[in-house]
Amino acid sequence: MGYCSRSITNITIESQFYGYCTGESPRVLVDLSDAEFLASMGIRLLILNAKSVFSRGGRMALLRPKTEIRNRLEITDVAMIILIYDGLESAEVMLLA
Repeated sequence: MGYCSRSITNITIESQFYGYCTGESPRVLVDLSDAEFLASMGIRLLILNAKSVFSRGGRMALLRPKTEIRNRLEITDVAMIILIYDGLESAEVMLLA
């Protein structure tokens, strides 16, 4: 039962996130400031949706990841695909440019 519950939660999160990334030229800002951990599944979700967003002329940015998560994003080269910002204003400027 617990396994099924987690699977449904993962599918729900993935579907909701995909919904934010749809449409023509989407602008997506992912606030990671409250995230304590980012598993490989989360990294995969970010990369797949970023590629989809970029292919439709959109932009995606990550906001305020904690040091451990930022390091993971840099080690896995996600930071080369999706820009990371520490400040909301600078992220918004890039997204709206």
